[in-house]
Amino acid sequence: MKRIKPKRTPLRPDGAPMTEDDFRVIRDQITAFDDIQWIDNATRDLVERFMPDLVDRLPEKRTETFEQALGRMRAKAKRKVTAEDRAKRKTPRSR
Repeated sequence: MKRIKPKRTPLRPDGAPMTEDDFRVIRDQITAFDDIQWIDNATRDLVERFMPDLVDRLPEKRTETFEQALGRMRAKAKRKVTAEDRAKRKTPRSR
């Protein structure tokens, strides 16, 4: 039997859990727009999970282009830090 992990409460950019006021602000912003051209995946997931009645107001989900995927992969590769890099950071710099 496959174990399903419970989804945790989404976090704000500052790392604190989202409150009901945060959800209300997002709901108000989505309902205020007449036509939404683009929405990022994180916000789309949030709306799909917590505000399913607003999903029909969102634009169609677009597939990621090759250029977008390549850019995401490059950014992820730049973030990777090896143990050797960590050791270099710990040594004091001589000038």
